Amino acid sequence: MSDRPIQLDASFDSRAHYTILVWLRPRDASVTMGEPVAVVVDGEQQRVISAPCSGRIVSVYADAGAHIMPRAIIGMIRPSIVLPDVIGGSRLGIVAGVIIALTVGMVTIANTASDAPLIQLPTFATNALVDQTPSATPADGQGAEERSAYPPAEEGAPLAPDQDPAALPTTVPDAALEPTVAPFATPDNALPMQPTPDPDPNGTGFDFAAERTQIINVSRQIAEEALLYRTFLAPGSTDANIRQSYVLPTLTMLEALQSDVNLGIDTAANVGTATDLMQELYGYSTGIGLCLEPYIQADQALSTGAALPDFAVAFGQCQNFLDSLPQDS
Repeated sequence: MSDRPIQLDASFDSRAHYTILVWLRPRDASVTMGEPVAVVVDGEQQRVISAPCSGRIVSVYADAGAHIMPRAIIGMIRPSIVLPDVIGGSRLGIVAGVIIALTVGMVTIANTASDAPLIQLPTFATNALVDQTPSATPADGQGAEERSAYPPAEEGAPLAPDQDPAALPTTVPDAALEPTVAPFATPDNALPMQPTPDPDPNGTGFDFAAERTQIINVSRQIAEEALLYRTFLAPGSTDANIRQSYVLPTLTMLEALQSDVNLGIDTAANVGTATDLMQELYGYSTGIGLCLEPYIQADQALSTGAALPDFAVAFGQCQNFLDSLPQDS
């Protein structure tokens, strides 16, 4: 069974891009064919995107507020009707499809026959309970007392449930008969919901959210460690002990952490992570480079006995990078 795309059709070809206003149905929601699932801003108007088939929304590719191109696929639906995929497969699939079609046809013919239908649905009382006690006429030689499953009650004894009128309710409360209707969002009254992000839209086993959190945490650790020994990298210093005690140990540790971050970023790129998400990860890699640069330059200078330059600007950029990291990770 192949997933069906939720996609902008040819009527959206008149503009360079569009904007997702809101998702009316979130990921994992069951939808029917033609049901509105999202609203897209088209210039001055709002247009509804409908489900191409009945099934379950398994992926959401564009959140509310995202800009999308014409013919863009914004999500995927896993169909609940498998017959087209069965018929489109092997010979065995074709035979199975024919059997299913014949079965459906036989049931339809049976229900539309002029005489008594072979398949009937039970009917239910709408407001009062119907006495379901059999009322068949007793056969010859049988008394009327045999109509009940209980023997006749003696005088003064309690009546059996089917003989005591007070034991049966006469009406059903109207509230119990009213169907429960779940609230449904419309373009004019959209629910303020956000789609559930799919952590692995391509089915690769890679959890982007978890990897992003790890990269942010390691980036914060790198920036804090880099700023820890900045007082020892004073301009003009030529002491070789500074290189052995502070520069080399710190640089070795920072480069090991940087390698872990780069591995996570490369993995995210290889599994096809969206461009905007990759740009965020590349930004963390750039900030890490700013924090390592003073130690790289200090190692090169002290190894040749040269005086250290002023790293105030570089450490200031590292501090800004630390302050810009998300705090919710």
